[in-house]
Amino acid sequence: MRKPADGELRKEEILAKCFKILVARGLEKISIRDFTNATGLPSSSLYYWFRDKDEIILDATEYGMNSIISLLFKYASSHINNIKDMCDGFPKLIKEHSAELKIIIQMATSPMYGSSAVEMSEKFANFYDEYAIELSKQLSQPKEKIRIIIDLFVSSIIDGVIWDDWDKLSSEIDFLLNMFIGNR
Repeated sequence: MRKPADGELRKEEILAKCFKILVARGLEKISIRDFTNATGLPSSSLYYWFRDKDEIILDATEYGMNSIISLLFKYASSHINNIKDMCDGFPKLIKEHSAELKIIIQMATSPMYGSSAVEMSEKFANFYDEYAIELSKQLSQPKEKIRIIIDLFVSSIIDGVIWDDWDKLSSEIDFLLNMFIGNR
């Protein structure tokens, strides 16, 4: 029998590979065969971890979203004392991950997966609250104010990714960060 820590690590590796192939193939074209090829696992092993293809898609998307959110907040925390660098770097970082973000947005707006995405978004709302608390301490700003920034920031990212409008995204991020954080 596997130790829980080993099992979780293994599942995380599987999810990373599944998310990568999901981004490459797309939501409509992805198959179990794609997942088995990407992970190097037979389908029977995938079914050990997941009920079906839909669960792989949902779990892989959640994994991908977690990874990107962590990356963005880590970037924010490391650049909190240099708003100019933060404003310049965020759009570049988001553009680098736009394919992953597009799959997440596609899954969230899909008639087939959208209701599951709502449940997933509730988990992320808790993460946003945690990050708001952390950032409010670093910035000496009220948590509620930081939480609004995070929501507006996420909306700007979604809009920028959907329309590939990186100039608009840069302007919005610059405005948000300078208005709420730069004027502290």
